[in-house]
Amino acid sequence: MFQFIRLVLYAFTLPGSHQTLETPIEVDIIQVKKGEPAVEKITEVLNSELAHRRLDRGEICFAAVHKGKIVSYCWFAQGNIGIEEIGMAVSTLPGEVYLYDAFTLSPWRGKGLYPVVLKETLLHAETIGFTRALIFVAENNKASRRGVIKTGFQEFQVVRYFSILGIPFYRYSEPLFDLQPPIFKPL
Repeated sequence: MFQFIRLVLYAFTLPGSHQTLETPIEVDIIQVKKGEPAVEKITEVLNSELAHRRLDRGEICFAAVHKGKIVSYCWFAQGNIGIEEIGMAVSTLPGEVYLYDAFTLSPWRGKGLYPVVLKETLLHAETIGFTRALIFVAENNKASRRGVIKTGFQEFQVVRYFSILGIPFYRYSEPLFDLQPPIFKPL
């Protein structure tokens, strides 16, 4: 069995320049944190056990809400965060945040919600003193890549993952600009 995945890592240096982003529908951006009433909303669109596990680790979910329902979200985390597709974890550096598991529900795609949610995560990160935000996108996910670029992220590094008969191989490109690359660890 052979598997190949190419992930593109994007970086946003904080503080940074933020684009003005608008959507054709009215949404409120909320932060879902452990113990808050909004937890109920995220468990309507994401497995409850998974959501609670992430919240228990101190992660925050930023979400776009339309007419009382979450229609798009992205997780905000620090520490060792698993990238299950490649069997590795990214380990954030001091002052660094990792954004992941961003998703827009099918009827709401193509309305510019993803960049708006990302922008709010960046504004929050900047407000609390972070200096860099990272996000991975599968190379073949053109819509997500457009949203990340629209938000102002820059392509930073590419990770190629090969698996042959269950044996993993990794290739990391050189960073495209002079910043310290992230630390990757086995899951």
